[in-house]
Amino acid sequence: YVGSHADQIQPESFIAVIDASNPMQLVELGAQERTENVEGLAVAGDLLLVAVHEEGMLIFDRGEGGELTERARVDGRYNAWGVSGAGDLAYVPSAEGMLSVVDISDPDTAQLVGSLDIGGAAKDVALDGDRAVVALGATGIALVSLADPRQPVLIEIENTPGSALSVDIGTDAVYVSDWNDIRVFDLSDRDDLVPVGHEPLDPSNASTSAESRTLGIAARDDIIFSSNWTEM
Repeated sequence: YVGSHADQIQPESFIAVIDASNPMQLVELGAQERTENVEGLAVAGDLLLVAVHEEGMLIFDRGEGGELTERARVDGRYNAWGVSGAGDLAYVPSAEGMLSVVDISDPDTAQLVGSLDIGGAAKDVALDGDRAVVALGATGIALVSLADPRQPVLIEIENTPGSALSVDIGTDAVYVSDWNDIRVFDLSDRDDLVPVGHEPLDPSNASTSAESRTLGIAARDDIIFSSNWTEM
């Protein structure tokens, strides 16, 4: 599932569905343009959750063949930048520094059931059992307890030198896209984020300085994927 927000280069906001069963031959199954400004999205069981800034969050049923059927809309109290789902709950970070919790057990009656005021500009959230890590832009990253999933509690904030835009969690590690750097934190102590390494991106060695802007991060096994401005 691919989301694109509207901008000067891509004037239409859209959601696309890609068949990746053959990674060497991706096939677009369908796409729909949206009037909302699509930002983050996440799969939660049979649902697709989509953050659409001031308009809140959209909930779609995921059908066979890539069909998406809009099921519900959760009105935005804040500027929703991302979303992640766990069980019957969705966690939505917003630009006002809030982490909102939405009950999606019945999409037709989805509603806000909890929130945490973190500060900063929350851009992304990654979940790992009873812990969440939130990217807070220039403020850094926040470690949050989900011991009570509907009442998240802030454990700590770790500053980063750049702007934390995206975050993912691997085995006992947190990976952060920090604008001009990839930063790594140890999470083996579930209550303490410990910086252990980073990979600065040197624009002088790139064909264009835009390649030094790391905007997204994903981890799988022992591989980190970094999506930069012009390349991966």
